Amino acid sequence: MPEKTEAPTPRRRAEARQRGEVARSPEVNNGIGILVGFLVLRATGPTLAGQLAGLMRSWLSHQGKALVQPEFFRAELVKALVPIVLASLPLLAALLASGMLASTAQVGMLFTAQPLKPSFDRINPLAGARRLFSTRGAVSAAKAMLKVGAACLVAYLSLRQEAARLPSLSRVDLGAGVLLLWGACCDAGVRIGLLMLVIAGADYLIQWREHEKNLRMTRQELIEELKRYENPFIRARVRQQQRRMAMQRMMAAVPKADVVITNPTELAVALEYKAASMRAPVVVAKGQRLMAERIRRVASEHGVPIVERPPLARLLYRMVDVGAEIPPELYQAVAEVLAFIYSLKGRRS
Repeated sequence: MPEKTEAPTPRRRAEARQRGEVARSPEVNNGIGILVGFLVLRATGPTLAGQLAGLMRSWLSHQGKALVQPEFFRAELVKALVPIVLASLPLLAALLASGMLASTAQVGMLFTAQPLKPSFDRINPLAGARRLFSTRGAVSAAKAMLKVGAACLVAYLSLRQEAARLPSLSRVDLGAGVLLLWGACCDAGVRIGLLMLVIAGADYLIQWREHEKNLRMTRQELIEELKRYENPFIRARVRQQQRRMAMQRMMAAVPKADVVITNPTELAVALEYKAASMRAPVVVAKGQRLMAERIRRVASEHGVPIVERPPLARLLYRMVDVGAEIPPELYQAVAEVLAFIYSLKGRRS
């Protein structure tokens, strides 16, 4: 199997994100939920306890009516539950907000129904058994046991600090004792939440690395994706830019040419020949119509000789690319032109 050595492209990341495949750890949501939940319970506990105490007092004081009069029971139940629900709203709102914040912090704003689509693998008992007894399943079970053990240890250590205060609870008011125990339990829960956040950070790092590993591509996958999704407008723009740069290089080479052979107006081919470094003359520029006119104009501005040889110009334009040497069958014709140019230069000197 080919090794995945290439970094994922933005399109591959986007497609994976659309399918709901993102680096996400449920431990982050659990840790933040536990921490925020116990912090809110620590702050709202007395209010909630007061509502529960009022409900119990009301029911105990009207116990007989509640048993024989269903209408009175329903009315008392509704009257008692409304304050309790209102007192619980801060906890529910805090848990909802913390869950949304934890998910957004990990994956951003992501809305996709892809994970909700039915899949046979999810209900296939054989696939479930394979996942359960796989290496990943064993690692998940080990992480769960480690997490529970660590939480129990933190809870034990936290509550052991309060053990010395338990005998004194018999000498205080029942309400004060309950609040003291409530605060101790909430403090233990906060410490457990902080521990869960540390575990969540490590688990998120593991999930992120595994996600990045799964997104990596083989060399062939990268090539196929670039071919499949390459933007035609960008491709055309790149080609246009390449042609423009090639044109600039070609026109910059015209002043260095030894001769420009023309058709005379339709074609122009510029040749350069350095006997010390070249085996044969090289075509440094060629063009037709407007480009031929530009080549002739640049040649004239820089004193490059222009020779009209229509048959030779047609052959050079058709047979030789820019930057290539002329073929052997054109040596004789080009040599005659160069000899003619050199003779003219000798007479002028």
